Amino acid sequence: MKSDPPPCAHGAAATAEASVGAPQLVVTPLNTRRLQPYRLATSRAEVSITCTGEVCMQFLKRKEQSACVYEIHWISPDGRQVWICQPPDGTSLAEEPLCSRDSAVSYSLDKLPGRYWRKYCYASRFVALVRSKTPKVTLSSDDARFSLMDNGPPGDLEARFHDGVKVLITNGFVSVTEASGLTRTFQSPCDASQPDGGGGGGGATGAYVRRSLQAWQQCLQLEEIISLQEQSSGSGASFFPASVSRPSVVNTELQSKPALDGNALELGLAQANI
Repeated sequence: MKSDPPPCAHGAAATAEASVGAPQLVVTPLNTRRLQPYRLATSRAEVSITCTGEVCMQFLKRKEQSACVYEIHWISPDGRQVWICQPPDGTSLAEEPLCSRDSAVSYSLDKLPGRYWRKYCYASRFVALVRSKTPKVTLSSDDARFSLMDNGPPGDLEARFHDGVKVLITNGFVSVTEASGLTRTFQSPCDASQPDGGGGGGGATGAYVRRSLQAWQQCLQLEEIISLQEQSSGSGASFFPASVSRPSVVNTELQSKPALDGNALELGLAQANI
């Protein structure tokens, strides 16, 4: 059995800094409830949601053709506790970090030193990205499958029509991808759903958007009803993800892992100057 690596360097200094307290920043703690395990690697870090709901980040420093882990962060599922460890020089990237939490410095979120806030915010962006690709309520019908994502309120809506058209409603924008691959983006659902031209969706595009908006409202109503049942049950168990469909419709993708954009995470790291 391998023994744990020695205590992290600079642990005493980190503890002393924590006692002073972190900058007074307004940060909403991340939360991984209902999210499945997921792992994403970029050139600067590997970040994952573990089977226990923790977020693990291994930050990389490249030397010639190899990459070494110079810092490891664990964040509790509710985002309120952070463990940080600096592994020995030359530590390679591993699925299970070699530096354990027994040798890490622990911080509550309100005591997290200021130099770590950028990395915590990066973890929050990662969790938000996973949520935006994780269905919470799925409504399947004869014409399409509509997925209300778990990043609300209100969550994004992804509509996949059986003829190949895809509609995405997010942050007030509407994106329509035709079966040919051509994508059109509109500034608001109102613009996209106009039945005539006038700079709007018009024609068939407007019909797809109007159908998606109708399904979006239905999904939001289902989410509210199921949430009330979840709260009244008192069991503490989640009733999501939930799927509602006609008996003839089989939804095989509800539990599939989300397809994340690694470039978006890479950009987030670069902007955070990590």
